[in-house]
Amino acid sequence: MSIHTVAAVFFSVTIAGTASAQVTITNLGLPAGQSGVAPATSAAAAAISSDGTTVVGTTSNNNWDRAFTWRSGQGVWDSSNVYRSATVAAINGNGSVVVGTTGVWWESFRATVWTNGGSATELSKGISGLGEAFHTRAKGVSADGQIIVGTASMNGGPSHAVRWVNGTATSLGTGGGTNTGSGAYAISGNGNTIVGFVDGARSNNAYYTQAMRWTAGTGITELGFQSMGVNYSQSTATNFDGSVIAGNFQDAITGISTAFRWTSASGIQSVGLLSGATSSSITGMSLSGDVLLGGCGGITNGAFMWTQARGLISLYDYLITQGVDLTGWNLNTAVGLSADGSTLVGNGTFNGQSRSFVVSGLTIPTPAALSLLALGGLWSRRRK
Repeated sequence: MSIHTVAAVFFSVTIAGTASAQVTITNLGLPAGQSGVAPATSAAAAAISSDGTTVVGTTSNNNWDRAFTWRSGQGVWDSSNVYRSATVAAINGNGSVVVGTTGVWWESFRATVWTNGGSATELSKGISGLGEAFHTRAKGVSADGQIIVGTASMNGGPSHAVRWVNGTATSLGTGGGTNTGSGAYAISGNGNTIVGFVDGARSNNAYYTQAMRWTAGTGITELGFQSMGVNYSQSTATNFDGSVIAGNFQDAITGISTAFRWTSASGIQSVGLLSGATSSSITGMSLSGDVLLGGCGGITNGAFMWTQARGLISLYDYLITQGVDLTGWNLNTAVGLSADGSTLVGNGTFNGQSRSFVVSGLTIPTPAALSLLALGGLWSRRRK
């Protein structure tokens, strides 16, 4: 799963202890160049399918962003299927639906969907009740691929969190009050909960951005701030049923951005920072929400895993304990996890070049979680 993608089988990941198989790391490399498009020079994975066999993301050169797909045993290729810039945000449960954004800066950006590896299809820019949007961006997709979420920027107006259902785009609103805009970053696997942010201003004209969740029954609910000294927070990931949400908040005085985990019982709780880090952010979550994935800034090898029992764990340090040869690698972020917890995707540098990686044989579900496999099904839901 990624920040935008997960699977509908609940599980807990055992990070401590011995892995059940040899742990290995694979450099996904770069796709071959396309006619008329300069070769890619860097890659950033966005999501992994529930079975761990398919990774999607974005490659870049000096002029273009391009969508890529990697499959185990097949390698990596350019999957943009459009002659313009393309970025990927999420993949659904079985890997048949990929969503992202296409366009170029001198035109408008357009929310886009790729189905079964086919051509890119632009989603409607007409937002019900608001009119035609100038920019639209797709950020998340439900397990069955039927609901897509993202953000629409209106001509001369604020941005709106949007969901597309059967081709129709509807604004989720702004939450009312002094809020002036909103955006959506992720959707729960069952499609019932959408997370993102609202923008607004207090009576003293102090502007803020606040993490939010949306359901059809409640509309937008603001998640608040971690403390009084915070005026910025956003939610970027959620688990299968929407009961666990993660994101980041920023201290208004220090400017330090820190990852958080939210439940209705706990509210916003800081995930913290790895030693020496100056920031942290969430880019993935396990199906149950028990394990968070992300990256810390200001240090080398900032990729991390987090559990309630052990807190932040450096992915680099953990892989070293598992005997993985990391010569040449710096691991910056962990972004997605397969449904069984055995395969993780992330981004870093290899010999100084920006590359994506897949770690296999990494984790296993706990015995208690195995009894829940009967729930079955696949679903999808971050990243930014």
